[in-house]
Amino acid sequence: MRPEVYFDDKIEVLRIKVVGEFSREELAESITSIKQMLKSTENRNILADITDSARVLPPKEDRKSMVEMAKDLDWHKIAVVGADPVLRITSKVILAVMGKYKEARFFKTEDEALAWLKGD
Repeated sequence: MRPEVYFDDKIEVLRIKVVGEFSREELAESITSIKQMLKSTENRNILADITDSARVLPPKEDRKSMVEMAKDLDWHKIAVVGADPVLRITSKVILAVMGKYKEARFFKTEDEALAWLKGD
């Protein structure tokens, strides 16, 4: 299922909601949408909710593709909610390869994530 991507005007963050699994093609479409939205706003903070995502580690080739597709995403901060330990480790590796590890944090709740994004 393609991740849901939209800009939440109320809280001024780009939201990404992942439910279940997604294909490489669906990921590419989502990344294209994310790039367009980030280019059209000055507030480039992202709230990614992966609470309901499939708890499946993508194959190595898909992870390489993910890094390549996302390497030029230009966000200020990204807060990830709902990552279990395996997804945290995988995400941290991907973020490090992209050179974006310092701009990312993992949270248990959306409230904690939003407080960090807003600098509270």
